[in-house]
Amino acid sequence: MGAESLLDDYDPENDIPLAVLASMGPNIDMAAFQTLDDDLPTSQQLTDDDIISEVSRQDVPIDDDMTPPPTLSDAIDGTADAICYCELIDDAPHNILQALSKTRAFFNKLYKRRCTKQSTIQDFFTSHEQS
Repeated sequence: MGAESLLDDYDPENDIPLAVLASMGPNIDMAAFQTLDDDLPTSQQLTDDDIISEVSRQDVPIDDDMTPPPTLSDAIDGTADAICYCELIDDAPHNILQALSKTRAFFNKLYKRRCTKQSTIQDFFTSHEQS
């Protein structure tokens, strides 16, 4: 619809204030007005495709300055370095060295657990056959 057709449809008799128009109209029940569109769906269940589409559309900022967390090997090396450094300090408290040694022992225990191959049921039977 062009601007000219809008101007052609203009009728000065229809140009009345809203308050006057409201007083001329039928008396509308507010409860009926509020529930007018209750039967219309306003939301729906998202499908898997909708969720994937929504997640893939999100822009996740990439922080180039973010360093990866230390590995278990890094933790073991770090505690070893800390122990060596504390041993060089003449007045290092003994409890600090004990705490670092316990921490290093804990990390070594974790490392051994990760490096130990899980035994199989076949290993159990072959070790008992030899006895």
